[in-house]
Amino acid sequence: MSNVLDRYVGATAYDPAGNKIGKIKELFIDARTQQPKWVAVNTGFLGTSESLVPMAGAKQDGDSVTVAVDKERVKDAPHFSVGDHIDPQQESELARHYHLQGGQPPQSSGKHELAGPAPAAPAATAPAGLQDPHLRDHGRRADMRPSATDTPEANGTGGAMIRSEERLDVGTEKAEAGTVRLVKYVFTEQKTVDVPVTHEEVRVEREPITDASTVRDSDIGEAEQQVTLHEDRVVVDKHSVPVERVRMRVDEVTEDKRITEQVRKEQIKTEGLNRPNR
Repeated sequence: MSNVLDRYVGATAYDPAGNKIGKIKELFIDARTQQPKWVAVNTGFLGTSESLVPMAGAKQDGDSVTVAVDKERVKDAPHFSVGDHIDPQQESELARHYHLQGGQPPQSSGKHELAGPAPAAPAATAPAGLQDPHLRDHGRRADMRPSATDTPEANGTGGAMIRSEERLDVGTEKAEAGTVRLVKYVFTEQKTVDVPVTHEEVRVEREPITDASTVRDSDIGEAEQQVTLHEDRVVVDKHSVPVERVRMRVDEVTEDKRITEQVRKEQIKTEGLNRPNR
């Protein structure tokens, strides 16, 4: 029985397309054939839900088990609050959902239990394709049905009860958080530049004549003389030059993010301790 548990409990279940369904938490044995018939798989957000998946046609590869039903059918399967057994009515509803044996299972299935008159040897034998005994056991194990010498009446001790609680299994996945793009646009601004310019000006010089013989024309009359003046005029031209290269780089920044999620815990209390004195 321990070998059967080690093969399945704690393994990861996948559908035929390779989609991850969840971790296998519990194993249910068929009471007639003594073979694994159902597994309880943690599904939903953070594995807080539990779904029952048939083992018919399942195949094992390392620490993964590929079942014969797809993930969406498991997601839509009926959810039951089962204890150590799946009762016939629940199993019939599950069989109809998964199209097994026309919806009528032969007998009820027990969790980790080899019930009925069948011999004990087949219980340690896994179905074809499920031979790897090295799966980790992260599930909850139920004790075998006690023998006559292990009963409370035989050894003088009280009954035992398993208390369980949910633990958070938190991971991360990549998701789009937004889009960043570089956009180049043109705007106009005023630019002021000081440019040195030159221009010509007329300056009148007067020089006294001391020797009249050096002047040929000394007649009195009207006369005119013209001088052309020059100046610099500012000419503006524009041209484009590259001034900067801008690129985007993506950096990963790690930060702590706090999440809050509800988990369930079982509490055990005693009842009927205050008995009247006899």
